[in-house]
Formats: sequence, structure tokens, C-alpha cells
Amino acid sequence: MGSVGPFQVDFDRVAELMEIQGIKDDLDEIRLGDPYALLGSLSLDPRAAEIYSAYAPISSDEYPILEFSAGRNVGTAESWAVNHEHFLEYRSSIIPYLRFSTSDSKKAAAAREQLARVEKANMHIDTARLFELKDEADNQYRVFHMTTLERRKEYEKALEIYPDDENVPVFLDDGETALLWIEEWAKREPTNAQALFELGCAYRGQRRYPEAIAALTKASKLAGENDRYRKMLRQTLDESRKGG
Repeated sequence: MGSVGPFQVDFDRVAELMEIQGIKDDLDEIRLGDPYALLGSLSLDPRAAEIYSAYAPISSDEYPILEFSAGRNVGTAESWAVNHEHFLEYRSSIIPYLRFSTSDSKKAAAAREQLARVEKANMHIDTARLFELKDEADNQYRVFHMTTLERRKEYEKALEIYPDDENVPVFLDDGETALLWIEEWAKREPTNAQALFELGCAYRGQRRYPEAIAALTKASKLAGENDRYRKMLRQTLDESRKGG
């Protein structure tokens, strides 16, 4: 598969096709229902893909190296984080490859500016995802959809750049649901150090510092000599004083 000429995307044609109800319904379901969201989701352009895969073995039917049916597990979590970090490093812009059917130069310029904002916001959203994948690889949290403070800050930056993004509210809602789950867990097991640690981290992600400090303090006392718990408590205390 591929084009027989240089990679180009007709913005107006994409927008036109996305008005077809079946296509629009399918893309709306995955929150890519407008041309900016769809085109702004490009990860690697041809040159970046070439650089990224330069030393990788070739995958073929005879010697497949990619397994598309394998589910996520602890053994592959580290690879997910590493690969995602590389995609961020090589992430490309669709803008140089755009062309416009319209002769309205102002409209074309506005579309490019909008796409630039979407791409910049997506970098922050993907950085938030990287934090989640690294935590998962380190077996840091039992509830992976917890909105940690690091992730929240990236989401807030994304919304500052592009307030209409449809993904961030969903991710923040996931964090709210995770917090409710952790609160129930800590309530059922009030002397479980891990439950209290995760509760403190979840409260920290909401900037609910008094509750975070209380939970982390109790977790640190129950866990004894646990450097990770103590480090998080010190960090949260410092953030609380600074109002971060």
C-alpha cells in the first residue's frame, strides 16, 4: 500500500468525505470526527518513519516480527513506554503535506493555524500518556487510569492551547472514576499501605493536598522503610506549600 507520488493530503477533500454520515459516525465514536482532530493525529511522516525504522529488521509473511493479536501484559509494558517515547521524539506535522482545493488563501491559512494548535495540544496529551505507560511499566499503580498530577498538568496545557479537544475531558473523567474506586478500596482496607499510597497519589492528582498528605503519611507509617512512599510524601508536602 502507498502512493505512487509524494505524500500529500487534500484538506478540503478530507473535510468533504468526513461529512458522509457513516464515516462521520465511525470517526465520532473515536473522537476524530472533524478534519482537525483526524489530521492532527499523525504520528510519523514518511521521513520520520524511515529514520525511526532504519535499523529495525524487516517484517514479512515468512519472518514476521510483529504480533498484532498479543494483548497487553506486564512483560510488554516497558516496550510500550519506550516505543511511545520514541514516537514523541519523532512526531511529525501534517501541515507541510497539506494542499487545499479552495482558492481562499485566508481559509487555508486559518486551517493551518488550527491544525498547528491541535498538533501542539496532542503533544501534551501524548506526554500525559507517556507518564501513564511509564507508571505501568514500573508497576507503580494498581489503577492505571488514575490522573496523576503529572498527567493533569499536561492535560491542562493541552486545553490551554486547544480548548475544544474532545479527548481530555474523557481522560479526566476516567481519573475521577479511578479516584472513586480507590476511595472504596482504601475504605475496605484501611491498613493497606498500597491502597493508601494510591489514594494519596490520586488526591494529589486532584490537587486535594490535605487529603493527599493525610493518606500518604499513613501509608508511609504502615509501609515502614519505603523510599518511594516517603519521596512522594515529601514531594506532595513541597507542592502543597508552593501551591503547585
